[in-house]
Amino acid sequence: MSAWRTYYHLVWATHHREHWLTPERMTMLQQAFRVVAKDQGAFTHAVGGMPDHVHVAVSIPPTIAVSEYVQRLKGSSSRFINKSLEFPELDGLTWQREFGVDTFGQRSLPDVVAYIENQAERHANNDLWQTFESLPPKRGS
Repeated sequence: MSAWRTYYHLVWATHHREHWLTPERMTMLQQAFRVVAKDQGAFTHAVGGMPDHVHVAVSIPPTIAVSEYVQRLKGSSSRFINKSLEFPELDGLTWQREFGVDTFGQRSLPDVVAYIENQAERHANNDLWQTFESLPPKRGS
């Protein structure tokens, strides 16, 4: 396939919506996600989130199913973090099985990237795009 333009916003939560995504761990996730993107011929535009969930803006080749790509992101990032000696207090990072996905156009890319990169501010001001915050509820909710 010689030309393609696809833009996805992905969001998913930590298992039980546990608050473990510190800025340091988010940096590790960004690294892991970019490795997967390179291996799959995709491009990561932005990674951000809150302590209990992550947002990713990515362009995925049309030859790869979105669910397959998300599975690779989740698997590689949890293995990367779990093998890290920097976070021995983690008792095995796992993600919730579900995820949210939205598509958007190239003209919206700067706005989506800004939304993802400014998650803390947006959550503090309750300035959220509800479709981008669609997450499975906490267990027991």
